[in-house]
Amino acid sequence: MTLKHINLLVMSSIFISALSGCNSTDSVLQPVPTSSQPTPSVTQPTNQGILVSFPPVTGAPADKLNVLSQTLAQETRQNGITIVSTTNVEAQYSLKGFLSAFSDDANTTVVYVWDILDPTGARLYRIQGQKSAPGAGADPWQFVTPAVMQAIANESIANFLNWQRQQS
Repeated sequence: MTLKHINLLVMSSIFISALSGCNSTDSVLQPVPTSSQPTPSVTQPTNQGILVSFPPVTGAPADKLNVLSQTLAQETRQNGITIVSTTNVEAQYSLKGFLSAFSDDANTTVVYVWDILDPTGARLYRIQGQKSAPGAGADPWQFVTPAVMQAIANESIANFLNWQRQQS
């Protein structure tokens, strides 16, 4: 195992355990009223009726969270999933997200983690991954493009859907 891999593992561990003072998507990822119909997609979604909430995502600046939130909203809508408020007792799942970015050599890596929680708050499953962007510096978020945040959202929803299908 190289020093780079060890650093990545250490940073990921620190990231997961120490996110309390970070920015959030509290007012960015808005719920859709449960009575609204999802926008139809090219293929008929098989996830009709799934209600999810997104507690505030932590760890990234607001401009990055805006892109993430917009893409999450689009992906859920296209897949027949309805976003509801975190106070909605009808939500079947809550997706709690954590992000962290660090520079290593000439690249910046964004590590993401989503805990899928049941209505009682118990973790059912964890989605995790990472995306890299060229460029490195003291503020790694400056190198994270909207395309990187969109890819994280797309992969996250795809992983959620794969997990959810396995539960049926």
